[in-house]
Amino acid sequence: MKNFKKLLLVAVAALSFAACGDDDDKKKDPTPKVNVSTFNGTFTVSWGNFSMDNIDVQTSCDDATKLCQIKLNSVTFSDKMPMQMDLVIDSVSFSANNGDTTLVGANLTPSAVMNGQTMNAGFPISAINGKISNGKLTLSLDGTYTQMSMNMTLGYEGTRK
Repeated sequence: MKNFKKLLLVAVAALSFAACGDDDDKKKDPTPKVNVSTFNGTFTVSWGNFSMDNIDVQTSCDDATKLCQIKLNSVTFSDKMPMQMDLVIDSVSFSANNGDTTLVGANLTPSAVMNGQTMNAGFPISAINGKISNGKLTLSLDGTYTQMSMNMTLGYEGTRK
């Protein structure tokens, strides 16, 4: 009878450890994964055939929400624009398939960061399409520059840094 009690005690202890092990596995990584990448390339504006080289773009794609933030650093829309800004576009949908990431969105209002101040960029985006593939990012943004009521397409092509 004593051996049976010892065996039962060992079995209960083993089951307790096994149950705790399952809980630990579930608690290991509750943090959603965010994939951040930086690209360097050329930014273009259809109006006036304006372009800027050596522009960094950062993408931050959140696996939990399937939304991506795109930040174009230090850009202007023309050579007459007196200040550069960071153009920040939130809530761009993305999907990943076979190592490629597709970016899409519509009716988005990007913000501009200039001299540490965040404001409306004045460029509502009617459509955004992009792709990250083989270490390259391509973007096309269609919208209207509200200060001049001018339709424009912004483009970007860059490679991962």
